[in-house]
Amino acid sequence: MIPPSKTTVIAIAGASASGKSLFAETIYQELLPELGANGISIIKEDAYYRDQSNLSMEERIQTNYDHPKAFEHELLCAQITKLIAQENIECPVYCYKTHTR
Repeated sequence: MIPPSKTTVIAIAGASASGKSLFAETIYQELLPELGANGISIIKEDAYYRDQSNLSMEERIQTNYDHPKAFEHELLCAQITKLIAQENIECPVYCYKTHTR
């Protein structure tokens, strides 16, 4: 499989539980045979919820996770820029149980 010469980013926006993940997975399955497993990735915005390990659990639970300030968009943008340049990234992993990364 020949890797694509340029990186394409497809961003999917929508309200919580509106089907974004299902739509992304559908696109992934359609492109997988053509690009191979190393040719396409899904990055979920949820991975970029801010790390809240400095807060108590009570404070973490009070966070408005629908507010744009709940996300570390600066890191997301920096990592998308690296991916476009075909550089590797370490995508954060968010834990819904502890509300931290």
